[in-house]
Amino acid sequence: MQASSNEPTLLDVIQRLDKLNTEFDKLNTEFDKFSTEFDKLNTEVEHFSKELGQTQKWQDRTWDVVKWVGGISAGLSISAAIALVGLLLRFAGTGQ
Repeated sequence: MQASSNEPTLLDVIQRLDKLNTEFDKLNTEFDKFSTEFDKLNTEVEHFSKELGQTQKWQDRTWDVVKWVGGISAGLSISAAIALVGLLLRFAGTGQ
């Protein structure tokens, strides 16, 4: 049984399979590289997400302190204004 000229020989099939195997190995290596880079990128994204969350917490806390100090300042200002009016009325009433 002789192979026709259009049919590949067993050696041709083996060579093509070897080439496919080599290409598959290259693709597998590239996939591993991409997978490693993706894992690194994912780790960095998680890190930046945590940092962003911490930054947001500090901004919220800072704003709470500003509101708290502003509330105290407003309260002290009102108290000082009432005391000043009381002193003015007292001095105006006594004529001193």
